[in-house]
Amino acid sequence: MKTLEELYNGIGIDAKIKSIQNSIEKAQPGDLFVCFQPRDIQKAIDKGVKAIVVDSDIQMSTIPIIKVPDAKTEYNYLCQKFYDYPDCKLKTMILCGMDGKTSIGKIIQQLLGTDACGFIGTNTYSCIGFSSPNLTTPDCNALYSYIHSFVEYNCKYAILEASDTAIFDNQFQAIVADTCIYTGSFNSCYDQNQISTYIKECSKLFSKTKRFCIFNGDDQFFPYLKENCDNKVYTYGQNSNATLRIVECKFSSSKTIVKFQYQNEEFQVTTKLLSIMNVYNLAASLLCCLLWGYSLDELIKKCNDIKIDGRLEMLNTETSYSLMIDASKSQKSLSLLIQFIKSLDFSKIVLVVDFDSQSLINASFLEDCYVIFISKNNMAASRNSSIHLKYEFAPTRREGIEKGVNLLGEKDILLIVGQGDNFYSDSSNQSLKFTDKEVAYQALVNRKIKEER
Repeated sequence: MKTLEELYNGIGIDAKIKSIQNSIEKAQPGDLFVCFQPRDIQKAIDKGVKAIVVDSDIQMSTIPIIKVPDAKTEYNYLCQKFYDYPDCKLKTMILCGMDGKTSIGKIIQQLLGTDACGFIGTNTYSCIGFSSPNLTTPDCNALYSYIHSFVEYNCKYAILEASDTAIFDNQFQAIVADTCIYTGSFNSCYDQNQISTYIKECSKLFSKTKRFCIFNGDDQFFPYLKENCDNKVYTYGQNSNATLRIVECKFSSSKTIVKFQYQNEEFQVTTKLLSIMNVYNLAASLLCCLLWGYSLDELIKKCNDIKIDGRLEMLNTETSYSLMIDASKSQKSLSLLIQFIKSLDFSKIVLVVDFDSQSLINASFLEDCYVIFISKNNMAASRNSSIHLKYEFAPTRREGIEKGVNLLGEKDILLIVGQGDNFYSDSSNQSLKFTDKEVAYQALVNRKIKEER
């Protein structure tokens, strides 16, 4: 807790500030309220805040009013100051890009250990002292609060996943990162103009990064990023000039064997991470750890134990058929996933998906698949598919997953996409939360019970 004087030197008011808030819904007595909308000022006063920060002229008020040039910018720096600049007390790494950020963050955290590394993602924040789900992207107040917690648990590193929203809102403008990683833009659902704006915003982060700028060298926007980066650039990918080069990959349904090249030396890694997408995620993670000075031999040993819940996760069914869950939310990422699964030895692919039924019905990569669309409105039910595709609809994810499990035969695979390991509710009882994994395992149990009768 800080005083208003500590936050604004010379204001002459020692009132204790409980928290910094920019949401009128979250404002509480004792808070310092950063106001983006003048209409919220009286509401904040009525709620009992200690003072208000604004960027507009306020004629009169019963509490201190602090005028600043830009309230949104002020909010970022004010939260940083309120928590005593925690990002300056450890090495911070920002993950940006449109593919694989959560996976890379979790891989690096496992390579370094939760005692040394905290991770703030869009669906979780964790270190050795705690692991809690995020239901949304944390705002600046929560962000610096989490980093402050990492400092208290003696972490050396903080990995920050920058969501698209956080990038567009300049949420990280107060942070000078030690390292930034740009993962790529292949699976983006944005149009070309939106992607260009996004890339420009990402370039701002790289321009002020202190040490290492790491890029996916195979990404279409790599030349632009490199041109607009004043720091030395390090790359990963299959390109022959990559700092960490992906030389060769061998895939199965249970493991991946990858041959890498680093500093003219080749080495081999065996991992339970599946598909070329995760090979890129692993490459970015290994390169980061190598640049931070970690031993290659130690990193290789740890690769076999890495697991990312809800990301191309193969469940243990103890049957002749298989189940996989993944967080894919776009048609492009789904196409890569289906392409990978088709390269394996499965008889039939059953897909449970909750997005884009109109276009997926004619998506060529789904040829010969059986698709269960999660939709209460069977908009596409009367449409004929132009490809060889069987499909049906289910009103909820639970029912869709149950249908998928019951359709499986020997050597078939059920792929459940869209949520990964996120908790959700698709019933009228919003307090009842579950994950795809929980629902899938329960459906397996129910099927076995029926078969044993």
